[in-house]
Amino acid sequence: MNFKKLQFFLLYLGMLLILPSYSQAENIPILSHSKDKTPFNQVIGRALLTNPAINSAKEKLKAEIARSRSLGQALYNPEVEFAYENANDTTKTIGISQKIDWQGKRGSNINLGRVRVDIARIQLDITRNSLIADIARSTSNYERNIGLLSLRERILKSAQNLKRFAERKHAQGDITLKELQTAKLAVFRAQIDKNNSYARYLRSRHVLQALTGQKAGKWSLNRLTARPSPILSGKESSLLSLKLATLQLLKRKTQLSAVEKQNFDDPTVGLTYGKEGKNNFFGVKFSMPLPIRRTNSQNLLAVKRDMKAVGFDLENQKSLFKVDLISNHNRISMLKNSYQSWLQDGDRSLSTQYELLRDLLENGEINTLNYLLEIEQLLRTEESVVDLKYNLETAWIDWFEQTNSFGTWMEN
Repeated sequence: MNFKKLQFFLLYLGMLLILPSYSQAENIPILSHSKDKTPFNQVIGRALLTNPAINSAKEKLKAEIARSRSLGQALYNPEVEFAYENANDTTKTIGISQKIDWQGKRGSNINLGRVRVDIARIQLDITRNSLIADIARSTSNYERNIGLLSLRERILKSAQNLKRFAERKHAQGDITLKELQTAKLAVFRAQIDKNNSYARYLRSRHVLQALTGQKAGKWSLNRLTARPSPILSGKESSLLSLKLATLQLLKRKTQLSAVEKQNFDDPTVGLTYGKEGKNNFFGVKFSMPLPIRRTNSQNLLAVKRDMKAVGFDLENQKSLFKVDLISNHNRISMLKNSYQSWLQDGDRSLSTQYELLRDLLENGEINTLNYLLEIEQLLRTEESVVDLKYNLETAWIDWFEQTNSFGTWMEN
């Protein structure tokens, strides 16, 4: 036995030792997902009712509404005073005093409460929007992994057929031991690839089920790949993150107004009625704190700096949004054109290539190694098409999330 044959023999022996560990995975059912064909918008509707992140955002909104009501209450309670003095003449007095909101602090608090409620509403919308996007991406990725797993199953069956063909030809003396070992090695590789693909499929299914709270099914994304290209104009106003940044700036401005008014203490006005001996008397009291020892200047400066920072953040987000919007628009157009071109010409050409290669192999016009190389190219092409469809769908999902337009998609 020469050195090359010894190499092939050792390789074959190693394959025999390793392959049994994959035999169980080879028989795992591929598509064990539910046959549920619930429309995608209903899947989303159910998830929005039960998702913990949505429920958390709802509770935060309720908390801000409660805080807003608290901020709208009067700042100061009235004070009642009683006095009694027993001297030469008995003196009895009763009085009431009220601190006056001289600067309109309550109004600033009410405005601040409204802005905080609006921010909580936007954050709830952002949470909903993000959940829909995550579910849509996970659904697309789940379908992608189903397609890739099916492809890996076909590759494995093709490799097994090639192995049987090579064994028969080698027994007849038509091919060399090297070609036979190459065919057996292809089976080994196909089994590994299938198991890896199955692991990715399981992962994507678990993620999808965790997001939706439902068993993964055959949910349609409403033919995202066939949608016309999106329109660029008028999308800036719909971006939730820009709305949130605008409200954050408004919140800082409202806080600034409130802090400025806190620099001035409010006066107190009181009325007193009393009786000294047999004489009745009335009194009026007015007091005003002097802003000498405690000032609010540093807090005011901090709020001003925060407001400027939020303003710069808003301008930055606006500029980045326009760039991202144009980039995503171009991405959708490019991927859509590529996918449509494939549907028009590539699919039929690929099927013809498989049949041609099978005929060439059976007629002995190509050897096993060349056949595997050619098949590898065709299978890589199919993988690329599956990825192309996935990338086009996720580009659309990114667009809907960015422009807050999931509703218009799911209604169509």
